[in-house]
Amino acid sequence: MASSSFCLTCSSELALERSPWLTPCCSTPICSSCLSRNPRLKDYIPCLKCGDVKTLEGERAARSRRAMRDPRAQMEESDMFTIGDDEDDPPAYDDAPIDCQPERSAEPSGDHAHVGSLSEEEMETVEIRHPVSKSDTLLFIARRYAVDVSRRTAVVHPPIDTLSQPHEIVALNDLPPAVLSSQPHLLRTRQTLIISRRQIPKSKLANGGDPLVFDSGLGVAEQTEDDKRERERAVKRFQLLTKTIDPGVGQAYMGLSELEEEDGLLDESFEGENDAGGSGKKALREPANREDRALEAFYGDEQWEHEAGKPTRGQGVGRWKTIGNGSNLGIKV
Repeated sequence: MASSSFCLTCSSELALERSPWLTPCCSTPICSSCLSRNPRLKDYIPCLKCGDVKTLEGERAARSRRAMRDPRAQMEESDMFTIGDDEDDPPAYDDAPIDCQPERSAEPSGDHAHVGSLSEEEMETVEIRHPVSKSDTLLFIARRYAVDVSRRTAVVHPPIDTLSQPHEIVALNDLPPAVLSSQPHLLRTRQTLIISRRQIPKSKLANGGDPLVFDSGLGVAEQTEDDKRERERAVKRFQLLTKTIDPGVGQAYMGLSELEEEDGLLDESFEGENDAGGSGKKALREPANREDRALEAFYGDEQWEHEAGKPTRGQGVGRWKTIGNGSNLGIKV
């Protein structure tokens, strides 16, 4: 050490007769006054000088510490590529193993073929629909089909403990949540409800595969294009016979006639039709006489409106009654 040196922290000059503390990393002295104020200066390894990587000494110390802590760094530095090094050339093709090459190409070919066959198989969207009647509620329909919210499937005869909530039907049919509690009558705005919607391969459809979809035994029919055309023709005939311009009138009366076919009192009317004799017979409500019933309802409403809508001025309703002159009652005019 020179005749005089400086403290690492306070940069004060240190005399020869004093024995300062030297850092173990770079042997830089630290005076006793600094150590008394901050004893942790002895524990700093590296010290404040070597720990600063911005200085040249700190960068060298940090590099040496990384090499001591991580042996992989030394190996990577020794294995670094240098220009003109012949040992880093790739091996020749003759040295590569030949036996493992056919085995790698054999297995993936079968897997790709299997995956390709699955992806090429066409899928069909299958829906289970329930015709809505007047007495139906969403909870009753959900318990009847036992809709499972997690699977989106319909079980025909489930155990009682597997019944779930009808929120799945609400989501599939875009119904408002109020139909479950305060406004159950909104269910009657739909003619059919989607109970389940699934993607099934066409091969299973041809074989009649899934019993959850095809063995329901509930007689649920899809509304095809032929049904739509038949309803449009029925509305046109209704307009021609009643001479109404608005097609919504015909749709309303035809829709009411169709809803009457699903009424729970149809069996009673059927028994009344089979009774022998009697003038109080009722015709069976069926699609064959749907238009006749719609026309009968329309003409009945027309007759009621004609009778109930007559002016009532001549009948003395809503007018003052005259009981005599004021002189007869002792009133002076």
